[in-house]
Amino acid sequence: MMDHFAPASYAGKPAGIVSYSMGSAGGIRAATHLRDFLPAISMAAIPHSLAIAEVHNVISEDGTIKKETAPATLPKSAEKLGRDLYWYASALKNHRMANGGP
Repeated sequence: MMDHFAPASYAGKPAGIVSYSMGSAGGIRAATHLRDFLPAISMAAIPHSLAIAEVHNVISEDGTIKKETAPATLPKSAEKLGRDLYWYASALKNHRMANGGP
């Protein structure tokens, strides 16, 4: 999906990484490769990421969190990712407005 848009459309924008898998690693290997790839298209990967292991036990088919089996830290981790992404988006936007883009 990353090649759907021109690389220039990603330049100077932040990226929050969310990965998941049916196994115990939560897609962390794919997220690691993505974190290495994002600077190549001039994106800033925010430090915090979210990995959801055994996603079939955590999120229902309608997208709601299964509270009885989801890790207790999931809502707070997702909220932190959102806050960090918003902060980076605002900071990068302000920088682009003041200094131009990459």
